[in-house]
Amino acid sequence: MIPARRTLPIRYAPYPGEALDSWLEAFAARLGCPFADVLGALGLPNRDPAVAAPVLPRWTTVATPDELAVITEVTGVPADVLTAMTLQPYDGHAVVIVPGQRRVHRQALWGRAGSRFCPACLEETGGRWQLTGRLGWSFACTRHHVLLADRCPACLHTPGCAPTPAGKCPAPACAPARPWPVAPAHDDATTP
Repeated sequence: MIPARRTLPIRYAPYPGEALDSWLEAFAARLGCPFADVLGALGLPNRDPAVAAPVLPRWTTVATPDELAVITEVTGVPADVLTAMTLQPYDGHAVVIVPGQRRVHRQALWGRAGSRFCPACLEETGGRWQLTGRLGWSFACTRHHVLLADRCPACLHTPGCAPTPAGKCPAPACAPARPWPVAPAHDDATTP
């Protein structure tokens, strides 16, 4: 029997449509702790054991049932909400997820590297990223009626192509050194 994990000290609800890794980074920032500490509390890897290097968050592509169960137990967010924060519901329709590798096949359907974004959405949410920006066919913000950006205007990097430094407290940013304006954080006593 797997021992019960401790819950995190606060409840922090994801925004509607937010990507799983964005929420986890925002959670770490809200707690004021290194990203690796939140990943450790959730039992999520932050390094690829084969190369001992930071990895991109593959759980945003597909989270395993075990990962979903632990995240639900520790955060109180239901597994179906967490699954909706991954690309798994789009598999076979908007993206093709490579079986057993938890990555999007970039040459099939509309796969692409990185994430597009609406600067107005990022500003309104304090740097929280929408999952739909990762879909290759997503090119406009339906809320603000603008085309999505695919490069940071300050540093010209493509967001979402580099892993979050595990030993640092995340700051909402398009690139690690270029923070976006941060809106006040919101805490919810309960999760959705």
